[in-house]
Amino acid sequence: MFINRNSYLSIIAMALIHCICFSVMAEPAHKTYPLSPDDPEAQIDASYFDIPAIVPPSPDQWGKAPRRKAQGLKAYDVKAGQEIEDFQDNSISFKARKKLPRQAFEPGYQGEVELYDSDAEVAIQENPTMEDDPNSDADSQDTNSAIVPESVCGTDNRAKINPATSYPWRTHCKIYITFPDGARFVGSATMIGPKKAITAGHCVHDKSHGGWAKSIEVIPGFSCGTKSYGSAWATYYLSWTGWTNYKDPSHDMGIICLDRTIGNAVGWLGYGYWSSLSGVTAHISGYPADRDGGLCQYYHYGGLSSLTTSYRIYYEIDTYGGQSGSGAYQIVSGNRYVIGAHAYGPCPNSATRITSSKFSSIQGFCN
Repeated sequence: MFINRNSYLSIIAMALIHCICFSVMAEPAHKTYPLSPDDPEAQIDASYFDIPAIVPPSPDQWGKAPRRKAQGLKAYDVKAGQEIEDFQDNSISFKARKKLPRQAFEPGYQGEVELYDSDAEVAIQENPTMEDDPNSDADSQDTNSAIVPESVCGTDNRAKINPATSYPWRTHCKIYITFPDGARFVGSATMIGPKKAITAGHCVHDKSHGGWAKSIEVIPGFSCGTKSYGSAWATYYLSWTGWTNYKDPSHDMGIICLDRTIGNAVGWLGYGYWSSLSGVTAHISGYPADRDGGLCQYYHYGGLSSLTTSYRIYYEIDTYGGQSGSGAYQIVSGNRYVIGAHAYGPCPNSATRITSSKFSSIQGFCN
């Protein structure tokens, strides 16, 4: 069959148009954050409802780690399902710790997405003045006090944060944890890097449920049932031998490395250590199980208690089960710095404190 030049060009043109249209149709739609509650990526599975809050070990279960065996590091590869045998333990000697500065910190970041005003924002008391105590030993061993789940201290003063799509609220995460024995729990965490979150040690490792968590889904900016920024999954965990080997509350802290840099979107809080926290106001925001089915974020703040030690931070801040792992932070000149991982009660509630050696280990993990 004979085809003239014009017909041949017409066929080529039609083919090109078809390819272009197919390419446009095949290209995935660009996501705009925060996601609409109707977006499939923003929705949680029905199986996530009624999962109980994780709780710390009871007083008859915890121990006290020998001082020189408490600061060793343990790392876990979630995909491989095994501890990392050749993980570099960058702990420094006790002698070298004496020469460290009395404070060190990493800054936070507000994220790439548009900042949204939240009418749920509550008054925050800034306390930019910190007093360094040259006689404080940032790595002296703490003595354990009675440990029970977190509590509301007197009148409940928690403020509901909804939506949790403005900074810093969107840096706080709800986490869904599955352990090797099939037990599932909910907890909290706080972003402290592009793909790094701080939480309680008992959220990543629990001997009574098989050791290291089989999986953890981390959802920053979780807004009353909506995954406003989707979620990320744990790829590696970091904790300390004082926790994994001894269940010592003084070392009940865990770091989660994530499979995506979700922090670039939502931002993260800074973190650091100070040899003295005298006069500091602490702030905690997380997902307590006693309110709204654990689906909404709640916030409260308060001064530190005189019970605060080198390894643990005490405060009369209202919390509840499900908030284990929330980053307890202070505000310095408008910047927020996590100083511990919330974990215990009763009132005063408490967090495991970031010490100089823990700060160094967190810095070197998951970058």
